[in-house]
Amino acid sequence: MSDYVILRYLFIAITLCIFSRHAQAANNHEIKIAIDYFNKDLDLVNYLEKIQTSSIPEELKRVSAGYQYQYKNMKFGAAMTRENGHITRVVEPLEIKNIFNDYQLNFSILSLDKSQEVLIDVGSLKQSEVTLDCVQRSNILLGGNCEEADFKLLDGGLFEETGERKYLPVLSSSAQLHYFQIAHMFHQYFSELKLSFNTSVAVHKVSHDSYSPLFALTSDFLLNSVIKDKTLRLIIDELKEELPQSSPWYDVVFGVNFDMFYKALGGQIMTSAGVLYSEKVDFDAQQTYKHNVFIKMGYASQVTDNLNVEISGTAYQHYLQGVQPVLYTPKTAKFFAHPYAEIRVSVGYKF
Repeated sequence: MSDYVILRYLFIAITLCIFSRHAQAANNHEIKIAIDYFNKDLDLVNYLEKIQTSSIPEELKRVSAGYQYQYKNMKFGAAMTRENGHITRVVEPLEIKNIFNDYQLNFSILSLDKSQEVLIDVGSLKQSEVTLDCVQRSNILLGGNCEEADFKLLDGGLFEETGERKYLPVLSSSAQLHYFQIAHMFHQYFSELKLSFNTSVAVHKVSHDSYSPLFALTSDFLLNSVIKDKTLRLIIDELKEELPQSSPWYDVVFGVNFDMFYKALGGQIMTSAGVLYSEKVDFDAQQTYKHNVFIKMGYASQVTDNLNVEISGTAYQHYLQGVQPVLYTPKTAKFFAHPYAEIRVSVGYKF
């Protein structure tokens, strides 16, 4: 199911809910749709040149739709985000597509003088299963249905039933994340200027699941067979070492950022700078990168009394460290060594 079909269903459900209740309240409701985007043609910080790996991130697209209801000084909201990532490689697998679905509930309360705000987010993110038909390990190609594979596992059940020769994929994997975040914001207002100082702490529980039919092999004859100077047993062990740990771990992220909003050019100029610090618990590997500095700049325009549009760009020191904890594993840590940037466009409608 495409991003747009899912978001359309969500939009319809939210709209029906809105108009069936609280229809008498004006401008207490807001629907917001946002798109975050990166591709190699918009690589403003030369991220792709620096990572020096056989895996090249071609594109990342994050589409979100949310609804928020304001009652006096409180806001209640829900959002759904779908993220699509596309990676190409010079060896098998030649292409990997990742899909993440994130569901979030949020609540915030603003002090009566509007100087302080507390925000609580709770949510769940799940990665759709990724199946790798063939995997290249050094000079050894494992299949799958690759014609040139050095080793293949036949689907014995299918062969016995139909006589069809179909080979099992090398690896299947998925991931999920549950999180809770609480943030405090201190606001200071001037005639044309608003300043905010924000602190936050978030706890993420990260789980990865990986499966390969190779792991189920018990025959010493097969495991001790030699493929290009390596036993199959050693090849399987090396494959296992590159996978994320099977037991869950926790990623605790502390954030501090300073925001400035200035009325100008018929709208509002936005700037933000902050630091994220991550500490992983029950993580078996060494955590190479723990902090991330980011800078955000953007412009928002109130097109009508009800409609607003925003465009912004965010640059990170260490990829999405502290932003998307499910992506960080011993295998992917190298992607977090370098700066990364993406753009965002959002549209909000209040009624």
